[in-house]
Amino acid sequence: MSKVDKTANAVSVMALAAVAGAAVALLFAPKKGSETRDDIKRKLREAKYKSQDTATDFKHRAQDMVGDVRKKGEEVSEDVADVVADARSQVEDAANQAKARARRP
Repeated sequence: MSKVDKTANAVSVMALAAVAGAAVALLFAPKKGSETRDDIKRKLREAKYKSQDTATDFKHRAQDMVGDVRKKGEEVSEDVADVVADARSQVEDAANQAKARARRP
């Protein structure tokens, strides 16, 4: 499980715990039923907006990570291409030297 997944799970658990705690507190509060229902609706709406904000934040972080990984992958690919080109050049040089030596009497 990645660090982002673990963080997302932790945030989800905390959000659910907060909503559950608020709901229990509201249910046991000495208020009229209509007031309690309004309070629950308000708390659920707040939790919804917070979870949407958190999801958006994680989405942006994940997109940034993907961009960083893609950039690093391109850099590594370029480095590998350079190494391969250098190796190819060295092999060609060695082959040419061997041919030149073979042609000498």
